[in-house]
Amino acid sequence: MFQVSFLVILLTFVSCNAGSFKLIEKSLISARDDFLQSDRADINTEHEVVFAIEQNNLDKLESLFYEVSDPTKKDRYGKFLTREEVKDLTANPVSTDFVVQFLMDNDVKKIKPSVYGEYIKATAPIAVWEKLFATTFFTFNHV
Repeated sequence: MFQVSFLVILLTFVSCNAGSFKLIEKSLISARDDFLQSDRADINTEHEVVFAIEQNNLDKLESLFYEVSDPTKKDRYGKFLTREEVKDLTANPVSTDFVVQFLMDNDVKKIKPSVYGEYIKATAPIAVWEKLFATTFFTFNHV
């Protein structure tokens, strides 16, 4: 039996529209029967949370995917987008900036957006995350 180095498995998706902030989270721990909840986590321990930013134009990206993959679409077939073109189509800088500012305003000091802004890694003491997520963090032991 060993103690898991991560404290909570949490998927966090962020959507921002006209200044509104929506947080959707899903705990994966309840889906696992090989981990048992142990003690409350040390509130001074640094913990990384990854925020996935809702991307724009995913419907257009999907349509382009099928067009470049369909040999009957002679004008588009095989003309794949570059990573930069995908970024230009799907980037959501308003949401990325909003989340970064929200984290800075709430005492998160280590904030690292991905190159294209589709997710943000943030590290802070568990006390900060407990306050922001209005929850209590625990450690889990593998059985």
